[in-house]
Amino acid sequence: AGMEYTAPAEYIADMLEELSEWKGDPTDRPREEALRALVACHAAIKAGQSLSYEEMRRLVRELLTTNSPAVCPHGDPIILTLSAPEIDRRFQRKPQRED
Repeated sequence: AGMEYTAPAEYIADMLEELSEWKGDPTDRPREEALRALVACHAAIKAGQSLSYEEMRRLVRELLTTNSPAVCPHGDPIILTLSAPEIDRRFQRKPQRED
């Protein structure tokens, strides 16, 4: 799958801004990682975007092959663990009682 951007002009502007601020050693690891994160974010699936069942399966398979599947390139969580009471609270359900 190739990278598809919903706003290519915005992507290019962001990349040019990031590159214009790049001073010093061209092999600077944090800067290289920041650029990779920028590319990943622009190529990312956005909230509300529809995916086919097969696209979802492929996405999860690819995610699980990464070194850190629980976080995005910026370190934000993408996999969360919710307890049963938390799920009940979020869906505004009364908790099930164990008798």
